[in-house]
Amino acid sequence: MTSRIALPVDSLTLPQALAEAHAALRAERLEQAERGYRAILRVDARRAEALHGLGLVAMKANHSAEAERLIRAAIALDPEADVYRTSLGNVLLARGLPAEAVDEYERALQLRPESVAALSNLGVTLLGLGRAEDAVSALTRAAARRPDWAQVADNLGNALQAAGRPAQAVGWHQRALVLAPAHVEARGNLGLALAGMGRWAEAMAHFEEALRTAPENARIQLARAQMQLLLGNFEQGWVNYEWRKRVHAERPLAGREWTGEAIADGETLLLYAEQGLGDTIQFVRYLKQAASRIGAKARLILEVQEPMRRLMQGIAETVVVPGEAKTEWHCSLMSLPLVLGAGENPECVPYLCAPREPPTAVRLPTSTSRMRVGVVWAGNPRHVRDRFRSLPFPMFEPLLGMAGVELHSLQIGEAAGEAEGRLADWSSSIHDMADTAAIVEQLDLVIGADTAVVHLAGALGKRVWTVLPFWPDWRWGLEREDCAWYPTMRLFRQEKAGDWPGVMDRVRLALRAELSQANPI
Repeated sequence: MTSRIALPVDSLTLPQALAEAHAALRAERLEQAERGYRAILRVDARRAEALHGLGLVAMKANHSAEAERLIRAAIALDPEADVYRTSLGNVLLARGLPAEAVDEYERALQLRPESVAALSNLGVTLLGLGRAEDAVSALTRAAARRPDWAQVADNLGNALQAAGRPAQAVGWHQRALVLAPAHVEARGNLGLALAGMGRWAEAMAHFEEALRTAPENARIQLARAQMQLLLGNFEQGWVNYEWRKRVHAERPLAGREWTGEAIADGETLLLYAEQGLGDTIQFVRYLKQAASRIGAKARLILEVQEPMRRLMQGIAETVVVPGEAKTEWHCSLMSLPLVLGAGENPECVPYLCAPREPPTAVRLPTSTSRMRVGVVWAGNPRHVRDRFRSLPFPMFEPLLGMAGVELHSLQIGEAAGEAEGRLADWSSSIHDMADTAAIVEQLDLVIGADTAVVHLAGALGKRVWTVLPFWPDWRWGLEREDCAWYPTMRLFRQEKAGDWPGVMDRVRLALRAELSQANPI
């Protein structure tokens, strides 16, 4: 005899009640769906479909721990249901466990290799983990099974961009727009892919078109701002760059946001670092201008990352790390060009120096006649575009055997091991940026990728050669070899995407020319 239940609708069979609850869930009527699933479970506590559905309700209500418990219970009752594994992967991803989510998506695909949902979610998660080629593989399989799904096409385009194949990415973003012409994110992603090919004007046109439809899309607003800054449109770029605060979800800060006005005597302004170490070094140049603006009897506190604290004590009276100070006013260092109406301000270089006390543990020999050159090849691996801006140490090998050159590694972190035994390595003596600054001050030249170290060398007024990818970060602009931010910096750019050998060949020739001038025959 077929079971009947009293809720959620009188005289429904269990299959009918499940169908009603599923329909409510699809329509986002979460309370109705929850009542239905709970009523079913009162009749049959081992109904895996109801447990899974109730887990999805919990997930949509942002109760991820409860969602995980319920979906795992459903899997225990029906371990062969691939959709449950996919849902568990989604919950784990929402809980900030992407590696565990990947495991569940892969288990779902073992059960049903043709599952587009599992393939698509796997691809997006792998992309977030920096596994771009694996993401391309998964999303290519998903697109082959669902060529009519615009979101899969757009995701595949994103993966191809991350893998360094922007031309292929353009085609997939265009396909997504054919399938869904109003897909604003795909329009923005198409702009990013075109930028990766150096088609700057076309990229900007797509950002503008997307924003006409969705002016509150913070991610595309930020992409447009960065493009404006890259192209030298600072007047609009600084204004629109404020959208980054919505994209990066800044932590709440005490007091009011400072917009350049004088503040009351005895009140305090917190200028805080917002992004990477290089950003802090670049924008701390505005500290004196901000101090002069707030008034002589107001106080200024500089908040920086812990590795920056000792270095910055030379330019600010009070230097803290996040969480140490509460003030009446606050402003991001990266908002200062907008707030102050300031430009690149190169005339203030140098504006940093290595602290004299305690003295650095590294003392380079003073008797050498060779040019002392510091090198750094890799930045923060968590940076969203690190695979494009960092380069492997072997690219620096042509500099190793050059007569008259003494190479010193300024690299820290895991990448420092790539050059083990090949050149002077000071990584064990570098504990913060003050230590790095003390070493840089003893060098004749620094050659490096787009990292905090090249910013540091520029801020110290040391000669520095920076090697840049084809699509550089906005601050380096386009085409020019000099740098608006650091007068002592020279820029070496890729002429085509990925061409580090060409860049390093030009660096080698430039270094040889330097040595010839220093030691004429």
